[in-house]
Amino acid sequence: MIKDNKLFVSLASQQEIELVRYQGTEFYFKDLPGYSINFTTDNAGVVTQAVITQPNGVFTANKKVST
Repeated sequence: MIKDNKLFVSLASQQEIELVRYQGTEFYFKDLPGYSINFTTDNAGVVTQAVITQPNGVFTANKKVST
């Protein structure tokens, strides 16, 4: 979600967290050390999944396909 020209993420009923760009498609969670998200894209540049790194592991979320 974009608000005031800033990118935010909301995970499983938690408050919105601002993402700060690191490089390319990789962002870190503002004020949350050890947390980051990297968006994987296809050849057309469309996001297909998000890889979320947390202190307790790495989790992958695939893009939900509309039917």
